[in-house]
Amino acid sequence: MKFLMNLTFAMELIALGVGVGFIIWSRRHDGNGTTIANIFGYIITIAAILTLLCTGYSGVRAWKKGCQKCKKSSMMMNNQMMQNTT
Repeated sequence: MKFLMNLTFAMELIALGVGVGFIIWSRRHDGNGTTIANIFGYIITIAAILTLLCTGYSGVRAWKKGCQKCKKSSMMMNNQMMQNTT
């Protein structure tokens, strides 16, 4: 669970960078495609910010609960590793 949250957060940061990149590119250039790049840049940026907020909220909520799935899976992995070493 924790790994998936970290992976999702990283992908959202990449999307945020791409959206801001579109906005900056469309502001610096004139001609065909700048309006569409500007629109897509704002759509991607707004969507990335909203999903970052949702991921952060659910991550904090799972952390405060104690993330029972995380504890069980790590305990199972530790038990399997101990059995393999003996």
